[in-house]
Amino acid sequence: MRLPVGDIWASSTWPPCFGEASKEKKDPDTRTRFGTSSAMHTVLTRLNALAAYTMSVLAGLTFLCFLSTFFLDYSARSQIGTVNVVVKHVSDYSASREKNDLGFLTFDLKADLTPIFNWNVKQLFLYLTAEYETPRNQVNQVVLWDKIIQRGESAVLDYRSMNTKYYFWDDGNGLK
Repeated sequence: MRLPVGDIWASSTWPPCFGEASKEKKDPDTRTRFGTSSAMHTVLTRLNALAAYTMSVLAGLTFLCFLSTFFLDYSARSQIGTVNVVVKHVSDYSASREKNDLGFLTFDLKADLTPIFNWNVKQLFLYLTAEYETPRNQVNQVVLWDKIIQRGESAVLDYRSMNTKYYFWDDGNGLK
């Protein structure tokens, strides 16, 4: 015997006997109301489930790839020293007619960058900057030299008396 309780039907006997269920009149909405539909899922529903599962697996694998290199030490020992530093007061014809400081610098660089490369590092971008103060500006930064090292190239650097790659201009005479 079934008793109506709100929207849900309760049975007086548990577990329900299969003989009793076949004798009673079935409610056509009972199966769909409780989420156990006997109808097949549509193709779009199945594709959605497959895509959601695939994205979950890919997100998990991506996180594992992230963890595999996150705790590695990405530093290498390097030695750098200046060999020759010259500052000249020359005219800058590109901006104005006034004279500005132009610095010339040669440096030595020795570094072994091979421990930095792993499966997740494709290339390294190295750069040398000069940072200085002038009365006009508190912080001045100038890139003097750069180099890109691809995976597979020699990552052992040993440069002697290397010139700067870019000009070292100051907008005034603050280098002296």
